[in-house]
Amino acid sequence: MLSAGITSSLASGVLSPEDKSTVSYTVIKVDGKTPGDVAGIIMDSINSSSSSPAGRVVTVVGLSGVGKGTSVASLRSSLASTRSDSSADNVVCWSNGNIFRAITLLTSLHMAEESLTDLNDTIGGEGAGELKKRILAM
Repeated sequence: MLSAGITSSLASGVLSPEDKSTVSYTVIKVDGKTPGDVAGIIMDSINSSSSSPAGRVVTVVGLSGVGKGTSVASLRSSLASTRSDSSADNVVCWSNGNIFRAITLLTSLHMAEESLTDLNDTIGGEGAGELKKRILAM
């Protein structure tokens, strides 16, 4: 999925081949900060970067429960407010948890449709490659 996302981002111009260089990594100590504070720090970092204005990829890393999701929701609102159309619909946020849940759900639906009962055989056996293509296409 990561490869497909990168390919799509390259095709749409969100990423360029030059973006393969080392990117900056900013450590943010979140203790005592609100999600809005964290989003503000990220926005300051985005605004001070020399990256192309066509799009950004921001990766938020941290332990479970530190407020990544809430901070990303605040960041999404901040990013949307900078757009001429102010549409949060044009700011896309992905979460590893969301991706894994979606893949699990789609695999479960496939198994139910095909009356399959062995998960290991479904994801690792004959036809697994086609299943992965089908799921990624969804």
